[in-house]
Amino acid sequence: MEFNMKLNKGDVTAKFEASKYYADVNVTISDSAKNYEVSWREIDKLVNTLAEQVKGKGYDRIIGVARGGCVPAVMLSNRLDISYEQIVWQTRDGKNQEVQKLREMRDAGGKTLIVDDLIDSGLTVTQLKSIAPHFDVAVLYAKTDTKLVDYVAKPMYDDARWLAFPWE
Repeated sequence: MEFNMKLNKGDVTAKFEASKYYADVNVTISDSAKNYEVSWREIDKLVNTLAEQVKGKGYDRIIGVARGGCVPAVMLSNRLDISYEQIVWQTRDGKNQEVQKLREMRDAGGKTLIVDDLIDSGLTVTQLKSIAPHFDVAVLYAKTDTKLVDYVAKPMYDDARWLAFPWE
């Protein structure tokens, strides 16, 4: 088992990956000027912020955008007791996009909220909204100000740092 640990000021997070049994231990200290290390505590607060924003809006389902949007979408789904579904829509790490599944979700009707971890360039949300324009969108972090996103937990406009999420 490989053990990778990221050390942050006052916060220690660990990531385990299956490989060799008790192999080397790698410890890295991230450069805070280049990365914004997101803690589980912050994720919890941001999901609460989104929950307050969307509570009582009549959503029938929440769709998590795989990969980064799945965790906050499940958390939000549980807090609001709203059905959860997942869709794979890659724009950065590949081109796997479940276009037909999104069309079927759109055609099924109901009030739907798409949840993602962040909006950066805006490519993912632009593509999703081109197929399902009536779906609303919520993100934890917004680095781009756009009318395509309905709910933002934390704006980070003009912040060039890379967001490092605890589930990565």
